[in-house]
Amino acid sequence: MDSLHLSFDTPLRIVVEQQQPPQAQVRGIFELQFGSFKVKGENMSTAMPSGTLGTVTCSWVDAGGNPAPVDGPTAWQSSDTTIVTVTPSAGNPLIADLYAVGPIGDVSIQATADADMGAGVTSITALLALTVIAGQAVAGTLVYTQGPQGPPSSGGPA
Repeated sequence: MDSLHLSFDTPLRIVVEQQQPPQAQVRGIFELQFGSFKVKGENMSTAMPSGTLGTVTCSWVDAGGNPAPVDGPTAWQSSDTTIVTVTPSAGNPLIADLYAVGPIGDVSIQATADADMGAGVTSITALLALTVIAGQAVAGTLVYTQGPQGPPSSGGPA
């Protein structure tokens, strides 16, 4: 956008200014799926059972919620790979596979991209707060404790 200023004072001045267009604001929206369970949102938090696989998708949008392009692929990262690993999809950089390794705890999944479609770099980040909870029971544990010697009393074990 250009602006033109004329001044008829002495001396005559003509000033032409070129203004930079405002920088687009881009946000990330996540969609997370494990099995038939699917959630979608921005800056969201959810729980994932230990030992399960999930898929997370990032959609970059502008301030109005419209789809917005980014320059290059989206990069993915887990804040703690001992709790959840994240593997970008080979066919689509906006999708990544999650695996809850085993330990329970809190982890952040981060998607990062370049919102500047020109030569510059404007990094944007979308975060998913994920809590890994205990998975489905698959086994039982029995604990044996030795009691005193002798026969049980009439009231039952001592």
